[in-house]
Amino acid sequence: MGMMTAGLRRLRRLEPNPILVKELRSRFRGSRAFWTVSGFLTALTLAVWWSWWSYRGWATAIGASAVIDGYDPAAFGRRLFQNLSWLELISVLVIAPALTFSAISGERERQTLDLILATPQSGWAILRGKLGAAMAYVLLLVFSALPVLSLVFFFGGVSWHDVLRSQLAVVAAGLTLATLGLLASVIAGHTVRAAVLAYAATGLLTLGPLVLLGFTALDQSGYSLLTTVLFGMSPVTMRLAIGGSTGAFLPLLLAQGWLAMTFLFIAGWRLAGTLNRPRRLLLWPALAVAWLVWIATTHPNGLF
Repeated sequence: MGMMTAGLRRLRRLEPNPILVKELRSRFRGSRAFWTVSGFLTALTLAVWWSWWSYRGWATAIGASAVIDGYDPAAFGRRLFQNLSWLELISVLVIAPALTFSAISGERERQTLDLILATPQSGWAILRGKLGAAMAYVLLLVFSALPVLSLVFFFGGVSWHDVLRSQLAVVAAGLTLATLGLLASVIAGHTVRAAVLAYAATGLLTLGPLVLLGFTALDQSGYSLLTTVLFGMSPVTMRLAIGGSTGAFLPLLLAQGWLAMTFLFIAGWRLAGTLNRPRRLLLWPALAVAWLVWIATTHPNGLF
């Protein structure tokens, strides 16, 4: 009897999350997904044109003798990669919180949250389904941008390692801010409050460490341990680390995973009332913070 029950539990784990299936259908069957991706790709295409126009003007102004027919392909490839990767990251920073800040508060306003919680799905399963649908949307944006981003290989000057790191940075930033929006949706009682809370926290998490770093640089007193760790928590820091060593980029990536899991655990605790075995899940992301501390102590000039 015990073996049969265990077998049924394993089969149940293989079943798709009904919340995830419902969210995927409602999110991708409408016209909003089509227009969002179309606008995103249009912005990337305009960024390619603007990069070419601005670089040709710069090359003509300096009168560089090392260029071919007025431009250096490798230099233009690096500039194009910078513009496209930054635009992609900023777009995800804006879109990711919007994907989840109404996930729970919207159900509460429609008075359907109690009905969902009354189903066999646990609070954690509901959060995983909402987050999974949001991350599917982020991955859709990332994969749709790859054809435009692949233009940098035509001009040269950028390695595939840099492109891979830029896409990992975008996905990690999307995961962190999607969980942050989910946490705001659980805490706030209304969608408008959740939106304000999500974007205020996003601005604080993204720009706060950079402002702190700027004051530290103006003070000329060196980078402290706390400054380096807080700077490593910003999603923008991963983009700044592209082109550097893997030893600096990997802990920044793990730090975003630690932040995402922390936000998810707090949201699950508020919604479900349990932490669902946090020791096993929080152990490996804690290594990211330890790695950041090690870099801060061995590199007094900062992460880079």
